[in-house]
Amino acid sequence: MKLSEKNKLLLVSILVISLTTGSIGSFPGIIYFYGHLGPVIFAVWSPDGSTIVSGGADTNIIIWDVKNSSSSTGLYKSPFMDDFRGDPISGLAWSPNGTYLAGMSWKDGLHIWNESYHKKTTFHPAGYSFSAMSWFEGGFLLGLLVGENRVNPYLSLNAILARPNLINGSISPILKTNATILDIKVNRNNQVALLLKNSTVVTIIGTQQQSYVFQHMPKAIEWDNQTLVVSVRNEIRFFDGKNTVLKNSKDVTAFAFNSNHSELILGDDRGVVSVWNKTDLTKKLEFKTPSYRIHNFDWRGSSVLITSSNSSFFLYSTSNGTLLDSYGGVLSSIPGSHYPVGQYLDYPFVSILLIFVLIIPIMKRRKLLHTINRRSYKNISELN
Repeated sequence: MKLSEKNKLLLVSILVISLTTGSIGSFPGIIYFYGHLGPVIFAVWSPDGSTIVSGGADTNIIIWDVKNSSSSTGLYKSPFMDDFRGDPISGLAWSPNGTYLAGMSWKDGLHIWNESYHKKTTFHPAGYSFSAMSWFEGGFLLGLLVGENRVNPYLSLNAILARPNLINGSISPILKTNATILDIKVNRNNQVALLLKNSTVVTIIGTQQQSYVFQHMPKAIEWDNQTLVVSVRNEIRFFDGKNTVLKNSKDVTAFAFNSNHSELILGDDRGVVSVWNKTDLTKKLEFKTPSYRIHNFDWRGSSVLITSSNSSFFLYSTSNGTLLDSYGGVLSSIPGSHYPVGQYLDYPFVSILLIFVLIIPIMKRRKLLHTINRRSYKNISELN
């Protein structure tokens, strides 16, 4: 059957929509995508190291079976498609004792699974949007917005830090603020640090609260034991009473400490990662990832999981900077054939690529035919 130009355009449009939404995977034998259809925001090891759990901008949480399948072929357990449908995953973390996994998104609330990934509970009270979360020894802390600003939810002036009761669904406010809570960090002493949308960091230590206002918006916060650490532009600032500052060559987008806090790792907006000795703030190692912006780290032993603007995430050695493994970002058109696509499957690259490869040649051909028809008509008119 020969397709008309109009039907060809319609078929290409359906292909573009299917790839960008991931729905093409429902057609057996055509094409499969293994992994996230967009940047991976979080990737964390399970407590026993047998699986990696990743959460992405495509609203999916995926469990990667590291021990029983090959990451290069993209084999993974089913994503939690029934739980998150509205927004990118904005939180993903294991409980301190490693028995529960929590995932969160702006519209779909908080979901908790046990270590076997069976649903434990859902917490989503009406009238609240979820912006940040953190485990602590006594349960949960949530960054919530009261009501909903449909134009721009980040502009809401009714943000609270709250402790939820997951049994009866009630909320106990701890702190009210006029700026969205973007991140919550809790150290082993249950000291709390909050990153706010208005370029402010707030610490809560016991009953004492302290605010730090910055000229430029901080990108990340962490605790170095009991010392607050903040990344602002290309600096890592330690609030240790000594005004200690680590300066990077480019703006820092994420950083983390190793388990004994002897080293820290940081990533920038070029996809470059560096490892530093904390005692003298000297650079130990630097390497480039296949990406252009680092989102997050999960550092375990001598290796670190790195999430970035890529649809894949990566496992690197912090000893020598070698790539140990990568997960996701794989296309399969024929069983057994896999093609790594990396960041080119991220929005909006796939749409742009398909437009250039498929749609534009068709449009050029239509224009050429139209030009030929016009010339033919002109020649016939001249003959008459």
